[in-house]
Amino acid sequence: MHNGKFHEISDPNETVQFELFARCWLVSKVLSPVNITAIQLRVNTPNSSVVEPERVPEDLQNWRLGKLTEEEDSTGIRRLKTANEEMPPIDLAHPLLTGVAREGWLHYRVQNISLSELKAASIELLVTDFTGTLHHGGISGPRVIPGRVWPFAQPSITHEDSVPKTLNTLDLPAQAN
Repeated sequence: MHNGKFHEISDPNETVQFELFARCWLVSKVLSPVNITAIQLRVNTPNSSVVEPERVPEDLQNWRLGKLTEEEDSTGIRRLKTANEEMPPIDLAHPLLTGVAREGWLHYRVQNISLSELKAASIELLVTDFTGTLHHGGISGPRVIPGRVWPFAQPSITHEDSVPKTLNTLDLPAQAN
C-alpha cells in the first residue's frame, strides 16, 4: 500500500506499507490453563534492524483469503473457480488448555520496508503469557502470496433494512368480522 491505496511494486527496493497476515496455531504444554496477555510480530531485516509492525485487531472481517480451484465438468472442460473464505481471528480472550490447539489469524501493518527486505527477513511471533513469560515462535510457510488476501467490503445495510416493519406496513390478509 502507498498512501492508503494498493499499487503494483515495480521496484523491489522501494519502501512501502505491507499488510501482513499470519495464520497461527498455539498449543500449551503446561498442565494449567494459560492466559495470553500480549502477542506481537517482529520482523528482523537482513541489515540487522528490527521492525515491530502495528497490530490491526478487530479488522479481519474486512479481508478474505482467496482460493482458486480447478474443476472438470462432465464434458471434460476444465474451469477455474474462485472463492474466498473468512479469516477468523485467533481467540486471545480465553485461556489455552493443555494440548488443545487454537487456530486463527492475526493482522499487522508494517511501514517503510521494501519487498526485498521483507522477503529476506526472519519473522518471529512473540507471545506473552499471564506470568510475563515471553515465548518465541518462528514463522514458516509462504511469505509473499500476492493476490491471496483480498479486501472485503461488508454488505451495507440500507435504512429500509434497519427499520423494523410494523403491522401497518406488512401485507396481511383481511380478516372477516
